[in-house]
Amino acid sequence: MDYPRFAASMNRYFTRLESQHGAPWTSGRAAAGAWEALLERGTWTEADLTELDELMHAGDEETGSAWIEMRMFYDAWRDSAAPATERPGPNQG
Repeated sequence: MDYPRFAASMNRYFTRLESQHGAPWTSGRAAAGAWEALLERGTWTEADLTELDELMHAGDEETGSAWIEMRMFYDAWRDSAAPATERPGPNQG
């Protein structure tokens, strides 16, 4: 799964719908944007992951299947996303 590409597309999707329909889409845009930024940066801490978890769990039921799809892929990514301080280095593999 290309998570950076997926997060970027979800960010664009939620941003577009937020501009068209308002507040119900704001939490999705915020979560997708934060996930996209974290993936672009390429490193994260436990605090980063905790903050992102909170954003992902603040979803609005009105956004329906888009939110469910993003959460499903986020949860899969999150299962393997140890903080940078816990990930083995290139020679510790």
